[in-house]
Amino acid sequence: MKKLIITLILPVLMATTAYAASDPMVSLFKFQNQMVLQGNVEAIMKLGEMYEQGQGTKKDLNKALEMYKKARAQGHNDAAKAIRRIEEAKKNLEIKRKEKVAREKAAREKAEKEKIMHESAVREETARDKAAKERAMKVRRQQKQEEDPPGMGWDEEDDDEEDVDEITGNMPAATK
Repeated sequence: MKKLIITLILPVLMATTAYAASDPMVSLFKFQNQMVLQGNVEAIMKLGEMYEQGQGTKKDLNKALEMYKKARAQGHNDAAKAIRRIEEAKKNLEIKRKEKVAREKAAREKAEKEKIMHESAVREETARDKAAKERAMKVRRQQKQEEDPPGMGWDEEDDDEEDVDEITGNMPAATK
């Protein structure tokens, strides 16, 4: 099983590595990096541009700014202009990030308000249903009482008369 997995994954890894090695921008980035180590100010600027554009490497404005500041320290004429451009780009990104955060917060608040309103509506509907059922039960009880003539219930008869033998008119012996 391990051999099968290795057989399937290895070509993918090799193809990815071969692509990266065959990408001329990756090669140029590595070359510029070597030139920077030798102190070449033009290579520092080029490496800053590559970081800024994401060419041959992952886009990273902080590293680009670092490279441009190194180039300015070595006296490159265009470095100050590049630094301003990066700082402006970072400001714009921060503004966009804050706007996105604000939009997400507003969306969460709206969803929360809608949830509260929905729950309130459900509670109100439940209360209305309960009240309607109680009214219906009350009406049914009133209708039932109106249908039953007075004095026909067994409990009313027992309450109105004492225990008296109907034939003799005397009370039973047990109650005397």
